[in-house]
Amino acid sequence: MVDQVVQVVIDWAALVSPFKVYVAFTLIAYLENILPPIPGDILIVFSGYLAAEGLVGLIPIWILTVIASVLGFMNMYWLGKKLKHQISTNGEKHFLLKFFNHKYIKISKIWMRKYGQWVVVSNRFLAGTRSVISLSAGALGLKFMQTTFSS
Repeated sequence: MVDQVVQVVIDWAALVSPFKVYVAFTLIAYLENILPPIPGDILIVFSGYLAAEGLVGLIPIWILTVIASVLGFMNMYWLGKKLKHQISTNGEKHFLLKFFNHKYIKISKIWMRKYGQWVVVSNRFLAGTRSVISLSAGALGLKFMQTTFSS
């Protein structure tokens, strides 16, 4: 099953222009920070394979996915900053926050109070946590520039 999916994506990448591959990978890198189940780490490995096959350029795909990933993370950071009060008081009832398990937001805030910016740095190695960590970073008011470079 997985082999078939991989082959379909490879065939698609071979048929379309590299621009469309760049756009697709950029969107996926952005969305992985907003919608937790998107496996962005697999995307990075797969983009390396596509670059090795000569279907895309390694440097452009790397730059685009890094920028998109940071933008996605920082958009959720901004949302956390704007919804700080709602996250702290009634996060389970807020429309947008219903998509996140409030328990995980509380846990990530505890981690950030204890470890600070290191939670954001280590977040890159924890699948499915980026949206919760970025919301919490914004709600706690971690420094914008440090968070941008850490994400």
